[in-house]
Amino acid sequence: MWQALFVQYETEIKLFLVEPPTISIMQSKVILEKLGDLSKAFLYGIKLPRDRVASWTSAAQGFKQENKNNIKDHLDRALQLIPHFDGFLQMRANFGTFMLEEWRKPVTGNTYSFEEFRNMLRLQNVRGRLLPGIRLPQEEMLERIMTAKGLLVPWGAERLSSLMKIKPKHSANFEYQVRGDSIIRVEVEFSVPPGSGEFETNGIRCFKPRKIGTQGDLKMPMQIGMIDFERSDWQFEVKALALCQENDYTIELNKFTRSIKYNWNSSVKSIGSEPMRKANFSPGAPVTRFVEKSAIQLKVIGTPYVFELSRFDEYVRMNRQWPKSPKVTWGGSLFNPEWDDILGAQAKLNLAETQNDRCLSAFFPASPEAIRDAKKGMDQEEADEKHEDICRQKEIEELKNFMSKIQTIARLMGSPDFEMVDVLETDVGILF
Repeated sequence: MWQALFVQYETEIKLFLVEPPTISIMQSKVILEKLGDLSKAFLYGIKLPRDRVASWTSAAQGFKQENKNNIKDHLDRALQLIPHFDGFLQMRANFGTFMLEEWRKPVTGNTYSFEEFRNMLRLQNVRGRLLPGIRLPQEEMLERIMTAKGLLVPWGAERLSSLMKIKPKHSANFEYQVRGDSIIRVEVEFSVPPGSGEFETNGIRCFKPRKIGTQGDLKMPMQIGMIDFERSDWQFEVKALALCQENDYTIELNKFTRSIKYNWNSSVKSIGSEPMRKANFSPGAPVTRFVEKSAIQLKVIGTPYVFELSRFDEYVRMNRQWPKSPKVTWGGSLFNPEWDDILGAQAKLNLAETQNDRCLSAFFPASPEAIRDAKKGMDQEEADEKHEDICRQKEIEELKNFMSKIQTIARLMGSPDFEMVDVLETDVGILF
């Protein structure tokens, strides 16, 4: 057991951070409030006194710089460890609500000072995760995105102001129960061929059995979570999910996957439509929960990144009946579409090939133009001598650009004026 824990500690890079609040919203304490089985952090207490403004401004700048340094260091380490993992790998920066599962109680009372809370998040045995759940009303969130013309642009000829006319992509996640206390996660992608009004199934993945209420099929080579009291919380992560082995595919499971159908209705045309159930499957299947996902993807202007806005409609069977209306939550993701292929290639390398400081270049490469501009005025000998340093510097700048986009989108997707939010506690694997 100790060996397994050591391997996990050495290969799963975890970092939980908190963004220092601005003066306008800063309060004296941080408190954790229960939401279901998890807990969320809130600012609490008196506002920042005037005589502490200067000292807090200085401290906040130091905390922000330390956060940036920690993110870069942990990302470097994590990307070197990808060959330790197999299965389905995925890297994303996700936006939602960060919830704590296990934490250390305050030294006194039931509240933390900001620095005490910040230090508590660094403890190795603290556990938490980001869940779908945006701190904005749906209408305001969609309006913000539709007016972000200097940041986002749709694919094709659609305009950002016509967000509700962009046809979403559709997928679903089913919890298929086996052996009484275990489930297999079945994830299905759907598409509508041009000129057709019917969905086709174009991708099914089954992930290995896990006990109900656990994440047994999921490992996190990298988990960098940020709690932000002013914007949306976010998490930069690499997921590794174990696919089912051949002996996991029973006759009943194969029959279930073949029975899954997605029905066309008025809700499929717009991500803002009134939710209506689309998934159907064999009535006797041992499924007690499923989640339908609708998503639209927008290009981030001037970058290789894509922003995905997602709506999750959760259906839970109670008393053998499915509800007519689902629980609806929202989330977002920022990523480079090439990352998953790069992760797959990195996973095939041996450890000797990845134990170096250039792993960052695979995911945040310096553009040839940026390198060429940096070498202007140098002779050939100097350019050759400084080539590695220039590349490393430009890669770090590209990472900073990506982190800047995270902050911009986090502001778009959150507000300090809306604190309470529904979250999707169900793990939906690669759908978020």
